[in-house]
Amino acid sequence: MIFVFAIAFVVVWGILIYYLFQSIAIWRRNNRSPKIIELATVVAKRKRIVHHQNSDGSNASTSIMYYITFQMKNGNSIECLVPRKDYSLIVHGDIGRLTHQGTKYISFER
Repeated sequence: MIFVFAIAFVVVWGILIYYLFQSIAIWRRNNRSPKIIELATVVAKRKRIVHHQNSDGSNASTSIMYYITFQMKNGNSIECLVPRKDYSLIVHGDIGRLTHQGTKYISFER
């Protein structure tokens, strides 16, 4: 029985470490990318709802992450995490100038 818990512990920590390194790699790649301004169209919007709760059931909270997919004039598309304010102002089909650094959203001007 202890062996099963040990394996589960190692697997859970392995997954957490994997996602941590993946997040750091994306952050570094975005920061090394040049800032680009290009004509883009909003082709999709989505929300990701994340529920957080302590193991004892106390201190539950929910956070919402907002994503918009932009398609550039050359046919490439990019999905960016955007602030809630921008998410609510930008609608599907909007055309404008997207400023981004890798997958990091900076601004969108219609």
